[in-house]
Amino acid sequence: MLATFLCVCATFGPNLAEEPLTFEFKRKSGPAKGRKEAFDVRTQAYYLHVEDIARFEIKAVTADVQKRAFVLKITGMLDKAEGPLALYVPEKGGKNKEFKLSHQGFDKELFRIERKDGLTTIEFLPKGRQLLRPGVWFQYVDVYRN
Repeated sequence: MLATFLCVCATFGPNLAEEPLTFEFKRKSGPAKGRKEAFDVRTQAYYLHVEDIARFEIKAVTADVQKRAFVLKITGMLDKAEGPLALYVPEKGGKNKEFKLSHQGFDKELFRIERKDGLTTIEFLPKGRQLLRPGVWFQYVDVYRN
């Protein structure tokens, strides 16, 4: 049934069986514990775990990334980390624009963020999805965890 649904959607819309983007997990980050792959085709979300100083980068995006929901579900983060999760977008001139992805003080035009029971859910809204491209990276800092 799911396979049929995915085939129909691939014909008439985004290919839901394909990940909207590919991550390179560089440091202390990766699929959530117990998962081999971060992306779940059924829920269309990425399930990630971060700790310490974590960093992961977007390596590739699909042509339809702007048309698809993009959701991260992340475990391992503290409510008040030393350096909350942030998105870094390279700009011309070698500078980077930083977007805070903490459940407090985020840009509500770009993201919807909720934290509950140790799980942070980050949904990229249409304007936020425009930031998704190769070379963009995420970073979380929690060196002094008790």
